[in-house]
Amino acid sequence: MAAGPQPRRFAALGGNSFRNALGRLMDERRPTDTESARPFPVPLRSGCFEPLPSRTGLVLLLVAVCFVPRAVFAIGWNQLWTDSVSFHNASVALAQGHWDAAFGEFGLNLYPIVLWLLRSLFADWETAAKWFSVAAASAAVLPLFGWTRRQFDDRVATVACLCYAVHGKLVAMSCLAIRDPLFWLLVLTAFYLFWRAAVEQRWWLHLASGVVLLLTVHLRTEGWLLLVPLLGWNAIRAYWGGRPALARAALGVAMATATVPLCLCLVNTIWLRDAPQWSLLRRDHARLLREYLWSLSGKDAAARSGGAASPEGIDGKPAADESPPTAANDGAWATDFNPLLPGAMSSAVVARKLVVQLIKAYTYPLGLLAIVGTTAWFSVYRRGEHLIMLLMGLLLLAAVWIRSAVHSNDPRYFIPIVLASLPWMALGAFRIGAKLEGLLARFGAVRCRNLWAAALLGAAVLIPSVADMKLSWGRYMVAHAQLGRWIEAQFGGEHTIAANTAELRLVQYYSNSRLAGFFHAVWPHPPEPPAVLALQPDFVLIWYEDSDAGFSQFADHLCAASDGRYIRVPAEQLPPHWIVCRRAELAPRRPQ
Repeated sequence: MAAGPQPRRFAALGGNSFRNALGRLMDERRPTDTESARPFPVPLRSGCFEPLPSRTGLVLLLVAVCFVPRAVFAIGWNQLWTDSVSFHNASVALAQGHWDAAFGEFGLNLYPIVLWLLRSLFADWETAAKWFSVAAASAAVLPLFGWTRRQFDDRVATVACLCYAVHGKLVAMSCLAIRDPLFWLLVLTAFYLFWRAAVEQRWWLHLASGVVLLLTVHLRTEGWLLLVPLLGWNAIRAYWGGRPALARAALGVAMATATVPLCLCLVNTIWLRDAPQWSLLRRDHARLLREYLWSLSGKDAAARSGGAASPEGIDGKPAADESPPTAANDGAWATDFNPLLPGAMSSAVVARKLVVQLIKAYTYPLGLLAIVGTTAWFSVYRRGEHLIMLLMGLLLLAAVWIRSAVHSNDPRYFIPIVLASLPWMALGAFRIGAKLEGLLARFGAVRCRNLWAAALLGAAVLIPSVADMKLSWGRYMVAHAQLGRWIEAQFGGEHTIAANTAELRLVQYYSNSRLAGFFHAVWPHPPEPPAVLALQPDFVLIWYEDSDAGFSQFADHLCAASDGRYIRVPAEQLPPHWIVCRRAELAPRRPQ
């Protein structure tokens, strides 16, 4: 390893108790446990780095291992997610220069631009978007391996990539035409570039860090939390390196952070120069914070925001603030009725929701590995570079807490924490594998104990992970897509629909229909039939979960009150969980 400046010791700092305490926290101590004492590099402290040998073959093998389960899952998934439709509509509006529609829901977002490019290159944009997500999720192994081997070593990096490859939730979400797989790739790329930039202090690494930060924050708002490792790792490097390192780190961080506003200025003045106003980030999260603060102060946040709290969208977004859509206001999404209004949920309820979704994000087997790895290697975990990641995780939990207190949450919000925990899952696998080897030795197994231990551990992780390779909203999505396809196949497009569910984007997309209105139907208090008939839809759609709960009687009552203008579609002709009434004069394309 090349020579570099010697790390400064905190003992020479005199009586400054705070700095002494900080030094003891950041200083690496040699633990008594033999395995935990295994050294890992500390380039932020040593002020030097050693170029690592290439591992091209191993990395390509890991990419293939990651790709195979995602490809298998993608082959069996042949439809869009609800947010896919919203992003597609934004990309179409962007291509046509309709700026308000393009940036109204998501602000200046990267994913509609990606879909715009895919639609330009491929005739079947749905399939292209699905495989783009698979490719992005598989390519995330590349920065994950590079970042982890620099913070730990090759063994930890390899096992961390394997943990990522078999993570059930990540596999299931990797085939969806949504922004999350690309977000994982950018987050791990940010970890890799931020770490290298802090260690090596090269201007092009800081510039690349700024570009990745720009892309990430314009994909999901959680990307702003990446400022924590960007600033934290450079601060640690500057602290140990003295004035020269401080100057380089400060200049590099300034270059990285300045990239975001400078690029925004260029995009708005060159590419979006014809837009009526500058397009920046979405403002929904500021509204969520406002509602949360109102709930803490005892004010009626629902009244402040103009209605009841909206439900969580499938991609973790609330419904839009606009009024319920009508035939003239087809693009606005209705606001559902949420009994858990801000202020109605206790802290215990919010905490329970947060813990449940966090466990779902980790999954049981990999969450256990992360706990074991953190506990067994706690002396390494106490280093400053890892505590920086802990701080990022705590800030993300605080943000999700606010989101949960106002609306629902989603396991995908916790994925950045899961990605940061992958090295500790690998360390947990090493610890459990060592214990299994010792147990096998006690039972007389002498030969290939390490292979048997690895096989047992792999089976214990892989089997429950396969069970996690499912989409919790899959049945809901499939039913909505099936109904949309049925309407289009039987009656063609360009019809109007009214329904008791606000998530009609898939039905609208696959049926090529328009939204006439939304009615709230909760048995035993359904709406009056005249209120529904006043919307004059071509189809009245009623969604129910496990039982019709009286909705069947409501549909019959609706048809009777219409004086024969509407007839009920027989249940055997429909996808499950749907009740449909249609105009009597509508003639089906084919016999039903």
